[in-house]
Amino acid sequence: MSNKPTPTKKKSLREQILTNAQIKKKLLSFHGVDIELRQPTLRSLIATQNQLEGTDNSQLLAAAVIENSYDPKTGEKVFEDSDLETLLDLGYDAELSTIIEVMSAFINPQTPDKVKN
Repeated sequence: MSNKPTPTKKKSLREQILTNAQIKKKLLSFHGVDIELRQPTLRSLIATQNQLEGTDNSQLLAAAVIENSYDPKTGEKVFEDSDLETLLDLGYDAELSTIIEVMSAFINPQTPDKVKN
């Protein structure tokens, strides 16, 4: 009998990436109710950009908020696509500022170190 350890099966890089990836979530208060903002998926971000092609960043951010705001208790979406103009016309208060900051960070994450060649 050999005393060699049994080789463990290592996950491939692909398996590690696909099984370790998790959607980030942030619980926030918005006009007296809690909402859960979720990090957009690549699919939803591209779809939103394509839908709003030729518009400014404010519409993209508002659409991303609509697409990624959920009721933390039920998991249901909070907003509908038809809420875009209403969201854009809301008063810009501290809560809305925080929501925009969080969604902006989800869409444009800052990397600590740029890739160096």
